[in-house]
Amino acid sequence: ATPWSSRPGRSDEGGGSGGGGGGTPLAPPVATSAPHQVAVLSARFLRSWARTPALAGIQVAQYTFFAVLLGATYWRLGGPEAAKEGGPTAGVFDRVASLWFVVLVTVLQPGANACTIMYGQKALLRRESTNGLYTPSAFFIAKSLTSLPFQVGFAIVFNSIIYFAVGYQRDAAKFAVFFAVNLLAMLVSESLGVLAAALHRSELVGQILLSAAFVPLLMYTGFIQTRTPTYLAWLKRASFAAYAYAALVANEFEGLRLPSPSPALPPIKAEPLIPKNVRNGLSIGADVGILFAFLVAFRVGAYLLFARAI
Repeated sequence: ATPWSSRPGRSDEGGGSGGGGGGTPLAPPVATSAPHQVAVLSARFLRSWARTPALAGIQVAQYTFFAVLLGATYWRLGGPEAAKEGGPTAGVFDRVASLWFVVLVTVLQPGANACTIMYGQKALLRRESTNGLYTPSAFFIAKSLTSLPFQVGFAIVFNSIIYFAVGYQRDAAKFAVFFAVNLLAMLVSESLGVLAAALHRSELVGQILLSAAFVPLLMYTGFIQTRTPTYLAWLKRASFAAYAYAALVANEFEGLRLPSPSPALPPIKAEPLIPKNVRNGLSIGADVGILFAFLVAFRVGAYLLFARAI
């Protein structure tokens, strides 16, 4: 259940007759303009959500569950007691670990769901586009436009719970960066899921390809290993999850002061304690810019592959 879902088979969603999936080598010309096609399709997708509110409810429940689970696991990052027992390194590890699990959710959840749903959309898209009802580009644009507000809503639910439950820095600007990075990661993951659905006609193969991509994406973020081998450094540079993770860690650690084990000692600056392998030498703005570039590249690639696949 993702913003990419619709309900084929409804009279206002099937659109045309005939064209049972085989299609023709060349689709007939579409009589209406591209903006009109996008507007009609967008209205159709939004009506589908209004008729099946459980689709959004399931997604909200999923993100709420993960946020509450992580929040309970890292509740207030242990507070001052953790610093007394484990020293400042305990606070550092809890933060980098909790942020990695945040990235884990925002990378895995949207992509896997989008891949599954888009496989269900192939037959509908092929039938209606080959019958000249609309172009594949109009379908793809309408899907992207109507999915965005739902992804924003899911991001609001997840980020609002996890940020304050874990106890990251209470600063409006830092929360805005935290939210923006996670939303971008969700949209990139969603695009990757659609791209995987376009790579092969079998859903099983598509899911296998997507799962195979997720492993190095999350493995080479700098958290799991203390150093990345030189000959595998390209995997870290190619992982959008690594840029999202580096941005989240830098955003949380900049300006942070960790409590000292002894009340007599001053608070400890947290930024120098960021694990070396997590740093990528880029600013938060540069990480966000690279994430946006991944989003554009995956969206364009997903459209081109999907248009070819149908």
